[in-house]
Amino acid sequence: MQQMERLISRLTQLTGQPKRIEPRVADGGVDVIDLASQTSQVFTEGQLDNMKWAEIRAIEDALRGIEAGTYGICRDCAEPIAGKRLEALPFATNCLNCAQAIDEQSRPRNGRANVSRSGAV
Repeated sequence: MQQMERLISRLTQLTGQPKRIEPRVADGGVDVIDLASQTSQVFTEGQLDNMKWAEIRAIEDALRGIEAGTYGICRDCAEPIAGKRLEALPFATNCLNCAQAIDEQSRPRNGRANVSRSGAV
């Protein structure tokens, strides 16, 4: 529950709209659809830049993970994400090992990004 409060607090900081981003809590869960709808409204009004929007989407995903019981589980290896990592980055989706592997794969080598056969980085 502490992580959910931190995520909602950060969401409010990013939007600057404490009264507009207030998810309803029913049966101990967050009304994620209501939260997403309110956040989308703020975005459409042109009040958020791209970096804030990306973080807001990550926070919304984390809130959905809390609701679904998958919060804190690495999306790539399905191992638990370390508590210290979640403290530093409450919306982390990968454990440190997988995040480093992803970063390494996307890092340019010899001035060129690693490109798979499909052309994706």
